[in-house]
Amino acid sequence: MQAQIGALQAAQEEMKTSMMEEMKKMRSEFTGGASVSPAAATGASPLKQAESRPTPQGAQRKISKRIAQIAGNSVALTPEEVAKQQKIALTNMVHQHLDTLLGVKDWGTVAKTIKPLTDDEVDSYVQGGDNGLRCTPQNFRIDFLRPWKRFSYNKEARAVFLNNFMDTLEGMAHNIPHHMITKEHVGQILDVYMDSCRRKYRKSLERLEAEEGMKTAKDEEERAKHRQRQQELQRQDDEQRRTAAKGSRRATLYESRAITLVLFELTRHAVLFSRMGPLHMSDDETDGEEVQHSPIYRIIIAAWQSEALRNFLWVLDRLWRMYWAKPENQRRKPGNHPRVRLLRPDSKVELGEAPPGLWRNCYDEAWLKTLRPYERERLGIIDQDYDFTIPQPLLDALAEVERRRAEREALLAARA
Repeated sequence: MQAQIGALQAAQEEMKTSMMEEMKKMRSEFTGGASVSPAAATGASPLKQAESRPTPQGAQRKISKRIAQIAGNSVALTPEEVAKQQKIALTNMVHQHLDTLLGVKDWGTVAKTIKPLTDDEVDSYVQGGDNGLRCTPQNFRIDFLRPWKRFSYNKEARAVFLNNFMDTLEGMAHNIPHHMITKEHVGQILDVYMDSCRRKYRKSLERLEAEEGMKTAKDEEERAKHRQRQQELQRQDDEQRRTAAKGSRRATLYESRAITLVLFELTRHAVLFSRMGPLHMSDDETDGEEVQHSPIYRIIIAAWQSEALRNFLWVLDRLWRMYWAKPENQRRKPGNHPRVRLLRPDSKVELGEAPPGLWRNCYDEAWLKTLRPYERERLGIIDQDYDFTIPQPLLDALAEVERRRAEREALLAARA
C-alpha cells in the first residue's frame, strides 16, 4: 500500500510540468472540441444541440484560473474579459455615486429617511419659480413611488445625476475607456439599477408600515395582522439569502470537482462535465440544528441523478479533500475547509435540474419513468452507458489516506 501512495506522489510531481497541457486539453473538451462531438454522440439535430446547456463560460474560466494557480502559472485576460471588468467597474461607480447623492447607507431602512414627494411639493415643483422645489446635487432626491421615466421631477433628477456623475468622473483616476463613458451608456446603467432600487424601497416601505402599524394598532387583532406581515417579509428575506447561498455552494462544488479531474489526470471525464454546470449539482444542508466548526452537511439527493453518477461525483469530492489537506510541494491554502458532505438515512430528495444530452446510466431509471414522453425526448439521452471508471491504484491510495485519517481522528478523540 505504501508503494501505491508513493506512486501517487510521483504522479503528482510529474503533473507540475504537464498541468498546462492538461488544462488546454480540458478546455478543448469543455468547449466541445473535435475529439467529442455532441451531434455525433447523440445523433441530435442542430436544434437539439442548441437546447443543451454546456458548461457556463464564467464557470469554465474560473476553473481554468484555479488550475493555473495550482500549477504556478497565470492566465491572461481576454479582450472580452477586460471589457467586462471595465463595465463592472463603471457599473459599481454609478451605483456608489447614486447611493452617495441620496445619502443611502442601508437600503433595508431607506424608507425611513427618503419620503415620497407630497402633493404640496409636487405643486411647488410644477409652479417653479425661485421658491419652487428643485433637484440639485446638494439637495438630491428621488420619488421611488412615482414613475421613474414619466414623472417630471424624476426626469430632472435623472438629468442632474448624469451631469454630476460626468463632472465627478473627469476629476477621478480610472481605467475605463472614453467610449464607455457616455451619458447614454451611464443612463442605461442607472435605469437598470433604478429598477432594483425601487423594489428595495417598496420592501423597506412595507417593513416600515408594518412597524408603525404595530405601534398605532388599536387592538390585538390589528397588531397580529401587522406582526404577521413582518414575519412574512422576514421569511422572504431569509428565502432570498438561502437561495443565494445554495447557488454559491453549487458553484463551489462544481468548480472543485472539475479541478479534481485535472489534478488527478482524469480529464477524459471532462466531456461529462461539459454537459453539466453548477445548476445540476446536488444541494446540501447543515447536518443538525446548530452549525458547528467545521460544519458537516447532509446531502440532498437530486432525484434525476443515477446511483452510478452520484457515486462518481462523491469520489471526486473525496479526492479533492485529500488534495486540499496536503497539496503537493506547497502549503495548504488558508480559509475554509472543503465541505464534508454526508449521506444520511433521512437525507432529503429533491427533483433538481436535469441537464439534457447525458448518457442513459447518468439518469435515475425510476425518475425517468415519471417523465412524459415529450419530456424524455427533450432530454436527448445518449443510448449508451457512460464509463465512470477511476483507476484502481488511485482509489486504493485514497482509501489508505482516509484510513490513516480515521485512525488519527480516533486517537485524538480518545485523548480528549
